[in-house]
Amino acid sequence: MTNINNEIRNNKRLLNHLKYILDKIQYDSPKYRTCFYLGKIIFFSELQHLQKYDRLIISSYDTENTGWQYINRKLGAFPLKLNILLNNSEEFYKEGNEYRSIIKYNRDYLSLSEIKAVDVVCSRIQNYSIKELINRSYFDKVNISTIISYADFIDSMPNK
Repeated sequence: MTNINNEIRNNKRLLNHLKYILDKIQYDSPKYRTCFYLGKIIFFSELQHLQKYDRLIISSYDTENTGWQYINRKLGAFPLKLNILLNNSEEFYKEGNEYRSIIKYNRDYLSLSEIKAVDVVCSRIQNYSIKELINRSYFDKVNISTIISYADFIDSMPNK
């Protein structure tokens, strides 16, 4: 029962992370609400938080893999559960290629440092081309379609 409760809580955290991002970018170009950009914002906000605070926003590298896990694709790192959460949750809807949240995010699920990491990434992502986003999120040492390990994250950080 504890594992089920933990999974429910962690999925709520994942959903809330997504809702916060969608809320933050709601007035930006519609392209930032597509699955590609949402995946990149999630990935880079986690990396930003890891670099600054030595932990991911939603740890996926515990024994139960309950948070965001990333798979290395030709288009770079991508959150494994993103498509499932966006398409199977009643808390989101899709208009064309862009996603929107029906329910506002809950501040109780994100710390100030986590919000700051997302804010930094949302403000900077517009400065990068798609090719740059792919190159910055691609892990050369990880095979395509393979889960990116916590050690791979650490190795990808500058000055670590």
